[in-house]
Amino acid sequence: MRAITNAGIAAMGHIGRTPQSLGQLGGYRVQGKTRAATEQILVISHDLLGNFVGDITPRFVSRLASVDAVVTQAFTQYAAEVRGRQFPAPKQCYSLDASESLAVATAL
Repeated sequence: MRAITNAGIAAMGHIGRTPQSLGQLGGYRVQGKTRAATEQILVISHDLLGNFVGDITPRFVSRLASVDAVVTQAFTQYAAEVRGRQFPAPKQCYSLDASESLAVATAL
């Protein structure tokens, strides 16, 4: 984590459910079942906002919103706009300096 943040990459550690470790853990497993482990757990905003992928409903979460549906719709719309060549439009683009444009064109 320190190396990632020192490289300027925004990151947040999260202990609890570990979907990125499903293969190693043999599926979803409850974490933090000892006193020492519970002191390390941080239940982040994704849990509270319901920002999950799929039909995941952890018992330890008080799901106060369903952000996952909004996020899924946003990514679906974004993909459709990119595939339909509606995004990016010229108003959302920046041009290269003339010398940079020439260097890029020459490299291609």
